[in-house]
Amino acid sequence: MSPLSMFLTAFIVGFSGAITPGPLLLVTISQTLRIGLIAAIMIVAGHSLLELFTVVGLTFGLKEVIDKPFIFKMIGMTGGIVMIWMAVWMIKDAFRRTGPSIGSLLEKAQPGEGKKEGRLFKPFGLGVIVSLSNPFWTIWWLTVGATFVSKAIKGSFILLPSFYIGHISSDLAWYGAVGISLTLGGRFINDRVYRLFLLLCSVFLFLFGAYFIYTAAKGGFLLNAFSRKS
Repeated sequence: MSPLSMFLTAFIVGFSGAITPGPLLLVTISQTLRIGLIAAIMIVAGHSLLELFTVVGLTFGLKEVIDKPFIFKMIGMTGGIVMIWMAVWMIKDAFRRTGPSIGSLLEKAQPGEGKKEGRLFKPFGLGVIVSLSNPFWTIWWLTVGATFVSKAIKGSFILLPSFYIGHISSDLAWYGAVGISLTLGGRFINDRVYRLFLLLCSVFLFLFGAYFIYTAAKGGFLLNAFSRKS
C-alpha cells in the first residue's frame, strides 16, 4: 500500500467519523462563536495531539500481538463490522426528518452570539477533554483505528505517519468548514449539503468496511491487496 493510498483512505474514513454528530461539534460551535475561527483550529489541535498519543500507544501495544494471524484477522474483521454499522447509522440519520440537524443548527447560530472572551488554551484543552469523554471516540480507535494501525505496522514505516496525517487532516477539513460556516452566518453548510455529506461518506464507509471483512475472511488484508498492486 502506498503512502498516498493510506493517506486518502485514512482521510475518507476519518472524515466519515468526523461529520457524525457529537460533543466535539457542539464545543466547536460554542467556542467559535466566542473566540472566532481560531477556536475550531485549536480544538482540532488538542484533538490531534490526543490522537497522536493514541496512535503511538496502539503501535507499541499491537507490535506484541500483530504477528499472530488470528488476532490480526479479528482486528480487521472487527474494524470492518464497525465501519458498516457506522455507514448504516449515517444513512438513517441522513433520511431522518425529525429533530434538529447539524445543518439547521449551523444556520441558526449567528456570529457574535457568544461573548468574545477566553484564551486559546481553553479550546485546545477542550479538544482533548471532550474527545476523551466521548465513548464513541474510544470505540472508534479500539476497532477502526486499531485496524489501520495494524496494517500500517505490517507495511513500511512511512504508512503510520501517512495514516495519522490523513486522519487529522479530515478533522481539520470538517471542523474548519464548520468554523468557516459560522463566520459566514451558517450559509456554507446547510441541511441539504450536510445530508449529502452523510450519504456520500456512508457509501465509502460501507465499501471500506465490506472490503475489510472480505479480505480478513480470506486470510488476507487490505494492506496485502494494495501492496500486490503497487
